[in-house]
Order: sequence, then C-alpha cells, then structure tokens
Amino acid sequence: MQWFARQVTQRPWTFVLLLMVLSVVALQGMVDLRSGQIRLSIDPALERLLPEGDAKRRFYNEARRKFGSDEFILLVLDGEEVFFDLHAGACPACD
Repeated sequence: MQWFARQVTQRPWTFVLLLMVLSVVALQGMVDLRSGQIRLSIDPALERLLPEGDAKRRFYNEARRKFGSDEFILLVLDGEEVFFDLHAGACPACD
C-alpha cells in the first residue's frame, strides 16, 4: 500500500490520466459514444427477482391476478389513536 501511495504522490498526472481513461471506458459501457444513446436500462419488475416455482412468486402472481396490477398505495396515518375498533364504539373521531 505504501508503494501505491508513493507512486500516486510522485506521478499524480499519470494517475489522473489513468483514471480519466478508465472513466471513458466505463462510460462507453453505459452510453454509446457515437450516438449518445444510453445503453443502461433499469427493469423494476419484481418477477425477475423471484425464482421460478418459489412460493413467494406464486403469491405475488396470485395477488397480481386478483387485484389486476402490482401497483401499491402507501397510506400513512398520523395521530395518537391510529388503531381503534369501529364495532366496539372506540372511534374517538366518530363521536
């Protein structure tokens, strides 16, 4: 490690040039430098993450079939009494 540190401090421009070349090579893998089109794509599908035949994948597919999609809604409740029993008459906001 000391050898590497010494090389970097003695020849900083060599390492700056090396890092620039490596950055261009990495960029070339993500972007077509001729056309400017992005080669990188993100697939947010959960299906590809779950193995075939897995119980969780079967559950996911059944829920998607039952509800029509895999979109979800996040519901946030704020307050002191968030959980209450409507049938027991314990709803403070219902009085």
